Amino acid sequence: MKTNKSFDIRLADLSVKINANYDFCEKMCKDYIQNDLTEYDIVASVTDDMIKAEQSAGEKVSDQSAEFACIYRNIANELPRFSRAVFHGAAITYKDEGVLFTAKSGTGKTTHIKLWRETFGADVKIVNGDKPIIKAEKGSITVYGTPWAGKENWQKNRSAPLKAVCVLARGDENRIERLSAEQSINELMHQIYMPQGAETIRLTLGILDEIIKSVPVYKLYCNISSEAAKLSFKTIFGE
Repeated sequence: MKTNKSFDIRLADLSVKINANYDFCEKMCKDYIQNDLTEYDIVASVTDDMIKAEQSAGEKVSDQSAEFACIYRNIANELPRFSRAVFHGAAITYKDEGVLFTAKSGTGKTTHIKLWRETFGADVKIVNGDKPIIKAEKGSITVYGTPWAGKENWQKNRSAPLKAVCVLARGDENRIERLSAEQSINELMHQIYMPQGAETIRLTLGILDEIIKSVPVYKLYCNISSEAAKLSFKTIFGE
């Protein structure tokens, strides 16, 4: 049932107004709602045609879920104007420093995060399990939680300085290597959200370049074991 309700959120330190047709969107964004906003960086709205296009583009989903996805895309398209971009990845913190794990779907990002949590305990905290936002400004790289968090809905409204990016790949043996700038671009280009339009594409590529300049990017070939988590942890944190 349509409610046609507007609400405000703070997302990655930006003020966002969402004009939603269904209350599902507000429910999913509840951890980010801030109702005292008066000025907005982004205003996100969805039409019925956008919802229908979302449903026809992939697997059948409800109107509510399609709207939630459309709102995400609406916001993601605007983020590069604010030195921010959405990444397909899973972000955690260890003692308040962020790590972003990224990979093709089905490679094991969720499993690797579980291994970190099991191995290193309460010092590991979830930021976002699927679509965190990265802000890149002159060597200062920050990762933020978002409501768009995948099937597990692993997310928290928190942020942290990004210490490293780790690209996951399946391997029979665990090994890790630091990637060159060129290798990093090849890996991360497929994982950053690329909006439409020449200017926003240019801005997104600038964000990607700043990330690669500012934080190390590793590639971890791994199996499903605690040893894989220990290897990535030791490489990133030196402990």
